[in-house]
Amino acid sequence: YKDVVDAYHHVTATTVDEEVNLMRDCLWNNIGVTYVGENEAYPQWVLDKSQEKRYMYRYIKVWVQLMSSTYQPDSHWVLKTPSHSYFLPTVEEEFPDANLVFIHRDPTNVVASACQLNLVAGLSRVDYHKLDPARHGERVMHFLKVGTDLIREFQEAGSPAAQRAFHIRYEELTGDPIGSVERMYDHFGYEMTDEFRGKMAEHLGQNRQYKHGKPTYSLEQFGLSKEKVRAAFAEYTETFRPEPVAPSVNGQ
Repeated sequence: YKDVVDAYHHVTATTVDEEVNLMRDCLWNNIGVTYVGENEAYPQWVLDKSQEKRYMYRYIKVWVQLMSSTYQPDSHWVLKTPSHSYFLPTVEEEFPDANLVFIHRDPTNVVASACQLNLVAGLSRVDYHKLDPARHGERVMHFLKVGTDLIREFQEAGSPAAQRAFHIRYEELTGDPIGSVERMYDHFGYEMTDEFRGKMAEHLGQNRQYKHGKPTYSLEQFGLSKEKVRAAFAEYTETFRPEPVAPSVNGQ
């Protein structure tokens, strides 16, 4: 089981993991939302904006304060989970100095990857064999679609955090990770030291992509298609991943 999971999300007892685990302490489970059988009450609660979930971010803040009481980072804390996409105004209110980074990936790849990741995460469930792949695919796609809609709404509202946010394509980040972080640091006014560059290079050298195996998956496994996903995420793609303009020929 661990070997299978490692290919998708490697973590050990001595390495850091995403703060989404703190959100799960507050009953908000981005994985479990697709594992509810015929009961729609939980996914509806998860995505219901009228249900106040500020307590979740106050809980996360307590943990950050607790960690800061024994360890002060040289520059800043880094929180990383796509789950924050569903609560961006609350993130800004509870962490007003937070600087947000959005990594934009091709939705056809994201949906397929998320479907498989959630599937693997549920391997330990006793009712795993009852999962309907097509229903699972639709739920995951809808869940992600809501998240991207909320990102667009937040960006269009133009709050201070939205205005200073840094946006980057997934291909840019994976193609030049150190250069991408340098651009982020420059954007936010953080200091990029030679020591930090060296540590990043060392980490990348020891943790190449697919070190623990390359996951295999497809949209078709979950009753989806590229055409269907592209149609669902058309507005997101137009906003954050527009097709590059073809270079002009002879100035035309």
